Amino acid sequence: MKKRLFSILIVLTILSSLPQLALAASSEAVYSGGVFTLELTGLRPSSEYVVSLSRVSDTLIAGSARTDTQGGLDFSLTVGTLAIGEHPWMVSPVGTGGAMRQGILSVTEEAPVIPPDDDDDDNGGDQDGNGNGQDGNGEDQDDNGDTGGNGGGQDPGPPAGNGTAPPPAPPQAPAAPPAPPTAPSEPPAEVIVAAFPFVDVPQGAWHRSYIEQAWAMGLMNGISDTNFAPNQTLSRAMVATILHRLAGTPAVTFSPVFTDVPAGRWYSDAVVWAAQNSIVLGVGNNLFSPSANVTREQMAAMMFRYAEFIDADTTFGGWTQSFADIQAVSPWALEAMQWANYNDLIRGQGGDRLNPTGTATRAERAAILVRFTEAFK
Repeated sequence: MKKRLFSILIVLTILSSLPQLALAASSEAVYSGGVFTLELTGLRPSSEYVVSLSRVSDTLIAGSARTDTQGGLDFSLTVGTLAIGEHPWMVSPVGTGGAMRQGILSVTEEAPVIPPDDDDDDNGGDQDGNGNGQDGNGEDQDDNGDTGGNGGGQDPGPPAGNGTAPPPAPPQAPAAPPAPPTAPSEPPAEVIVAAFPFVDVPQGAWHRSYIEQAWAMGLMNGISDTNFAPNQTLSRAMVATILHRLAGTPAVTFSPVFTDVPAGRWYSDAVVWAAQNSIVLGVGNNLFSPSANVTREQMAAMMFRYAEFIDADTTFGGWTQSFADIQAVSPWALEAMQWANYNDLIRGQGGDRLNPTGTATRAERAAILVRFTEAFK
């Protein structure tokens, strides 16, 4: 069966806000025969990462793989035919720690169709049904172990001239058996092909890339199979659940921390975990108010405490600009709001307003999550 082979020029740009990532060397990626291959170094050693590639259309292709002990990632993903254009890719750590990498795969040229070479079909490099990279005999040898150097192992006959046959050649030693196939050091990547499902998050919207990345990392889901509700407010229980996922969904032994957080609710384990690790502190009177809308300053405080929990750098400088409503920030949230603004997690609204007691939307939460994972490892 004929195969389409594409020779593509790949341009990769490593995008990151971390100073140390600027020193990390980008690697050449290859898209050929419907397979996207990416090699990176400088990631967290022996860790799980999610690799995603966006097509020019709305289709998002994602797979998972583990880095080696040196922090290298050698990843191959079957993506099918890619259209000419720019395809963003992203490598995201699962859980906390490690570096995120982003770049652009630019498909600039499609090569003509080249038929496969039939002579290569039976060579030792082709894989057999067991995937061991060898043919049925382990080599291109016949059943007798001859290499074919004398015309397939036949007697060449007496030389011309004196009619005397030369002494028979000593028997050749049988060929050594092929080495057993080497087991792969890492399991093959799990490939998931899924179209970006949310019809209410259009291309070109300021939050599109943030929501796409938060969804691809498994941090945020939609309110239905086809809707994300980017402008809907976010509850305090939702924030605790998202941070629990960001931490890798650690196991929780439930204990009644707040009187309004009983066991068995969809958010119970996440809230208890966040409280046990001092990421959430409640609203007073031993209450958490899980269904209440989270405010911008509450969200900043939760992110600040989560950064402390993972031992991220929580030092900061001054405000990034003058805000007209700085005095409206609650004293208990002032440090967290300044830290979040300094690190570009929370930006102003309407130019010069922080709106600290205003509610946060799901789109804003997705943006803060992605900026956080880029800034703190």
